[in-house]
Amino acid sequence: GLAGGLEVLPSVKAAVCYLSGVIENSRSLSIGGNSTSTKQGPGVAPAQGSMHHQVLRSGWKPDLKSQANYRLYAVTDSKINRKNERDLVTAVCEAVKGGATIVQLREKDASTSSLVSQAEAVIKVCRPLGIPVIINDRVDVAIAVDADGVHVGDDDMPVRTARKMIGPLKILGVSVKTPEQAMQAERDGADYVGAGACFSTSTKADSTLIGLEMVQNIHTSAGIPVVAIGGISHSNAEEVLRKTSVEGL
Repeated sequence: GLAGGLEVLPSVKAAVCYLSGVIENSRSLSIGGNSTSTKQGPGVAPAQGSMHHQVLRSGWKPDLKSQANYRLYAVTDSKINRKNERDLVTAVCEAVKGGATIVQLREKDASTSSLVSQAEAVIKVCRPLGIPVIINDRVDVAIAVDADGVHVGDDDMPVRTARKMIGPLKILGVSVKTPEQAMQAERDGADYVGAGACFSTSTKADSTLIGLEMVQNIHTSAGIPVVAIGGISHSNAEEVLRKTSVEGL
């Protein structure tokens, strides 16, 4: 951290947080043993990778992973923005004014250069307000713009690989549809899971409807925050919270 330009206190805090995670995830390592051995028992975590200096350079935010951040989760959608004749920044500003506590940039059709520009614009709006910005799928873009985290799904980068790339201090979210998937995501390093779809939704036509009972089962099984997703609006939000007890929508 010091070598990356941080002050002493943020460097020490970041190092303590990182090393705590290393110790916890390295319980099974046989330090000084045969480095060529691949023997691992069931549930044994893989060896910790090297320290991610880009994470330390970005500073340490002690409240970044607060459960309260997931309460009202906004996800961008260029098609809806075009329909409502508004640009991305305007949409994000309106979401924030409406109470969004976290924003995910999800623009599947954007080129890499366009996505980087969009991410920088969203971060410029949200960071001064303390609102985390998550990049959907593109771990490389999240690292490039120093976003607060990344969200991956079934067809995206494996959860453990994403965690190694972004380091221990950033937020990692995973889309799940079953309690088993949620528990595996937690073991692999996820900070939260997005469970759904709760209802049919036009924003993601290929999404499988799992219903509120399954979302509630996922919440019961997971030891990390659960965000209910899919077809949720002001008309059914209260029902979702009441029937699932999730941490966010």
